[in-house]
Amino acid sequence: MQHFALALLIFFTVHRAEASDLFAVSAPQVLAGGGSGEGAAARSVSLLPQALAVDARGRLYIADEQYNRVRRLAENGALYTVAGNGRYELGAEGIAATESGLHVPASLSFAADGQLYMVDLGNRRVRVVGVDGVVRTVLDADVAEISQADQPFAPYDVCVGLAGEIYVVDRGNNAVWRRDADGGVTRFAGAGARGFAGDGGQARAALLADPRGVAVGPDGSVFIADYGNGRVRRVEPNGEIGTWTGNGDTSDWQRRILAGNASIRPEDVAVDRNGLVLIADGLKPRLLRHEADFSLVEVLRLGEGSEVTDIATDAQGNYWVADYGQRKVWKVAGSGSEWVAGDGGLRASGDGGSGGNATLYGPRATLYDAVGNLYIADTDNHRVRRVR
Repeated sequence: MQHFALALLIFFTVHRAEASDLFAVSAPQVLAGGGSGEGAAARSVSLLPQALAVDARGRLYIADEQYNRVRRLAENGALYTVAGNGRYELGAEGIAATESGLHVPASLSFAADGQLYMVDLGNRRVRVVGVDGVVRTVLDADVAEISQADQPFAPYDVCVGLAGEIYVVDRGNNAVWRRDADGGVTRFAGAGARGFAGDGGQARAALLADPRGVAVGPDGSVFIADYGNGRVRRVEPNGEIGTWTGNGDTSDWQRRILAGNASIRPEDVAVDRNGLVLIADGLKPRLLRHEADFSLVEVLRLGEGSEVTDIATDAQGNYWVADYGQRKVWKVAGSGSEWVAGDGGLRASGDGGSGGNATLYGPRATLYDAVGNLYIADTDNHRVRRVR
């Protein structure tokens, strides 16, 4: 997945060495390419946003699949890496998060103490970045309870609860696991088989179908995006599960109807500061809100080619939406929305910045002019780039 982050290397003169040596070559200098847009304006950087989270200071964090990093949107509008070195690997434990490899960060959630939990999708584990910036694994297939499941552990979403516990969606086992603050792990919802059953009973005995997201409400209720069943399921504090939104029909949708009659395909769920449930609807690229009167309202509609994959909220009442299809991040404030990150492009980024921090895709030819400008045929981005 790193084939697009190509670098153009210029090697200096090869010279004859001592008789005991063959040839000595000076170190290459990166003139252009290989960059990830670090420190560049967020709207000028090519992204592939998988997930979002907002910290206690209101700063947005983006799980960026394209550069295999977790990025922070700074107050000056620039993007900075907080986790991941760009390499697709397991990465070492107990080291700085920016030095550790990841394999597609796919979900983010902040704890009250400032720790950042994330799903490391390809490595099939849940990791946490401490306030000291060090990364470690907190949940994987080696945990005794999970190792006894019928299918391989496939974490997809994580959410921190009111008491510091975390809830983890496991698509492989059609389940949600709970890890308490003391490290104890239990099956929270989903018996393992794919299907729809169990409303009115205990969540751990119910059936889910390809769950995608999980969120916790102010009273401790847990909401599950039961994607395959076309429903949002709610688990009450006493462990009883029921359908909160959706009728199981994923073929149609009206703009404002009773939530129990709605046709939805929930990709993700979130809860805002007022306790209202937000739904990323996969039927059409839009954000829905479950109102107090049990109606559904369309909050944000995106265009053709968009795909809403994740939602985050903040203490100011704003909603943040990851548009995976159009490679952008949107902010919804009140009745308006604005594009805040991602340039919508595939691989060409970095214009106006350092050449070494730009992204090229398939550079095929170069040429220097009389005054020292370097011209690059950035073939697969269909453009000619200049490095001054």
